[in-house]
Amino acid sequence: MPIDAEKYLHHLADFDLPHDRKVALIHSVGAIMESFVDRGFGVHPVQLAEAAARKRDSSAPTDPVESDHTTLPPQFTAAVRKRGADKQET
Repeated sequence: MPIDAEKYLHHLADFDLPHDRKVALIHSVGAIMESFVDRGFGVHPVQLAEAAARKRDSSAPTDPVESDHTTLPPQFTAAVRKRGADKQET
C-alpha cells in the first residue's frame, strides 16, 4: 500500500535529517506496520508460504508400512517380564 510521506513529514519536523532521509524513514515505518497487520490477518508472505508447504506435504501420498509381525516375539515378552521381576526383588 503506497504511503503519502508528505502527509506525515510534520511528525519529523524536529529531526535533524535531510528531507529524503525523513521520507525514507516514513516509508520504513510504514513497511513495518504493514508487516504487522499482514501477520495479524494471516496474510504475511512467510505465513502463506508455510501454509502452502504444509498443504503440499500433507497431500502427498504415503506408502503404508507393512509388517509380517503383528505381535511381539515371545522372547522379548519373556525378557521384559524377567527384568521386571528382577527389579522387584532388589
